[in-house]
Amino acid sequence: MIKAVTFDLWHTLIYEPDDKFTRRTRMIRIRDTWKALKENGHKISLDEVKVGYHSHDFMLEEVWSRWEDVTERTQIRMLLDCLGIKKGRKELYVALKTPYGDALLDNMPSLSDGIDDTLKELKDRGYSLGLISNTGRTAGRGMKEVMKRLGLLHYFDELTFSSDMKIRKPQSNIFNRTLGSMGVKTKDAAHVGDDVITDVLASRKAGMKGILYDIDGRGDLGREVDAIITRFDELPDTLKRMGGK
Repeated sequence: MIKAVTFDLWHTLIYEPDDKFTRRTRMIRIRDTWKALKENGHKISLDEVKVGYHSHDFMLEEVWSRWEDVTERTQIRMLLDCLGIKKGRKELYVALKTPYGDALLDNMPSLSDGIDDTLKELKDRGYSLGLISNTGRTAGRGMKEVMKRLGLLHYFDELTFSSDMKIRKPQSNIFNRTLGSMGVKTKDAAHVGDDVITDVLASRKAGMKGILYDIDGRGDLGREVDAIITRFDELPDTLKRMGGK
């Protein structure tokens, strides 16, 4: 019996409202990081910070390609390495935590259609709800605040962010540890996400049911999935057909 449902975050519960969203968030983060560095006595140009961020991209992508992750603090340390800044790093972490980690709060994503009503219905039916999200430059701390501002946070019994766990989907352990914290066996849980590999196949490998959220109509891409939904109002009945409440 399905007792718990976990969700992906990006492109599932939330999405970028326009095609300039990612670039806009990046520029806010770069600009505010540069200002914070200047305020803390570092003579560095905006262009130098941009170059440092470019190098930082490659460092993070190399970590993420192994399905591993690092904390927000480590990301900032890596950035300081790219900028060649060695002095006063402990104080700089405090100074950069907000401009680096909270840039998304100045450029908020949008809620997927129908998700609020669906989460409410699932809670009313008695499901435990969890979140399992790979993060980028906005780590778990910042994403919790984003979810709070969007009115999502209170629905969830457990939140798992890759930056906190230091591993990323599709590693099975990120699903197993989340459900362990929820007190639910993997066979009694379903995961919903937009990515066939990191969400559906990965959750099925961990022993869960895997449901593809396919708003773009791409289909299962030849992969085995337990169900496909194109709208969130389809989810409650889909879960019921799979042995849910």
